[in-house]
Amino acid sequence: MQITSDTIKKKYNYIIVGAGIVGMTVLSELLKIGKKDILIVESGTMLSSQPYPSDKKVYSKKYIIKQNSQFSGVGGGSNVWGSLNAIFEKELVDKYYNSKNFPLKYSQYLKYIKKTKNYGFPDISEFQHNQTDEDVLKVKKFVQVTPNIRFFNFSSVLENENVDFIQNCYAEKIIKTESNKKLAFTVKNDFHEIYGEKIILCANTIENYKLLRKSSININHKILGEGFMNHPKGVVGSLKNNKKFKKYISKSLKNRITYLGIQQKDSSYNHYLNINKGFKIPIIYYVSQRLLGSLESYKGILPFSINLFMKKYVILILYYLIRIFEKIIDRINYDHVYLELYNEVKFNRNNKITYHKENNKVYVNYELGDGELNAAKDLINMFENKFNCKIKFKPKSKKTLKKLTSLDASHHMGGVKCGYFKENSVIDLDLSVHGEKDIFICGGAIFPFSGVANPTMSYVALAIWLVENKLK
Repeated sequence: MQITSDTIKKKYNYIIVGAGIVGMTVLSELLKIGKKDILIVESGTMLSSQPYPSDKKVYSKKYIIKQNSQFSGVGGGSNVWGSLNAIFEKELVDKYYNSKNFPLKYSQYLKYIKKTKNYGFPDISEFQHNQTDEDVLKVKKFVQVTPNIRFFNFSSVLENENVDFIQNCYAEKIIKTESNKKLAFTVKNDFHEIYGEKIILCANTIENYKLLRKSSININHKILGEGFMNHPKGVVGSLKNNKKFKKYISKSLKNRITYLGIQQKDSSYNHYLNINKGFKIPIIYYVSQRLLGSLESYKGILPFSINLFMKKYVILILYYLIRIFEKIIDRINYDHVYLELYNEVKFNRNNKITYHKENNKVYVNYELGDGELNAAKDLINMFENKFNCKIKFKPKSKKTLKKLTSLDASHHMGGVKCGYFKENSVIDLDLSVHGEKDIFICGGAIFPFSGVANPTMSYVALAIWLVENKLK
């Protein structure tokens, strides 16, 4: 039930940080197996009026991190993002399971993917397709549920008699004592500390990292933050429509939208091309999206100065002029489709999340490397050869390709590396911090791969596994 900081107890069996997608799953699964005395804290509210607080803004040195990629409120990112799903590849999951950097092997992963159906996700059979593998290309099926899955709809569990729920509560850090762990948090600038037998961090990737960085627990700070991943994307050209493309373009049937992504068959990279109806010029699309990103940064800011006022509205005018131009050329070239490239970013120690204590700001530094760019270029060329087509406005150089496909896709993963060996990972294969068996991390932060599979379904599967196997 909802409580205030005045009625909170001094100790709980379970403390869950974050009432988003992962936190609500962990809570629901704990209640299913009869667990009691649970506290769940959320920095937002049941109906968040300010879901993107300024203290959660992320600063990026390379690519833009969208402000609305971190929703603060019950239900988390499910309130704003669609329910598009895909399953990670067997080779990818088993590779990291065998190297002791991921807790589940593929057969176990599929077992828990099946259990996500209880939360409204597609049946695993829906990701199968009859498309046979080509000589050099393969396809991956994506399924979107409509209407979108909103984890806010499961909020009735917050009123369970075995649950204390407190909103507008910002988790600051975990404090280690001789006999137990305390979660320190603030509510309306009031500071509180409570004990938890088990503490499960279920906030988003970047917030989980920040909380760990500020905590006084035994943790590998040299590794913490390394390996941040995302799915940068962008338009890479347009081409004449062809009946061969029909089976790849998105289709709507009942409460599902599906499409097939095109991948390189014999490659260690999982980039994919998405064929969409319409006509787009890559550089024009890129500029319009960057202008849109600039406009997003002005949300909620009153233009008190004349310079700020002029800058905001010049950007607004430019954006709409470009959008009008895009609509005109799309109408003229009605018989075209355009290609969108989704890039996989591999785990790379140089791609990092960092926290600056002096100004309480989080920075992300990541980019596509030569390996990712070469694989992306090969995929585009193979697509042209296989379909015997010519892509208009195709990027001529890796530098251009990198720029055009640097638009952020907001699937934040990595930064809290999972592994068997403490010297090169932050958490163990039980998803608990090495040396701290009662502090768990669940969500995208622990993944050593991104794989260009919309990961929400996999996060929920991992949360179910954690409760059933490690939190009983």
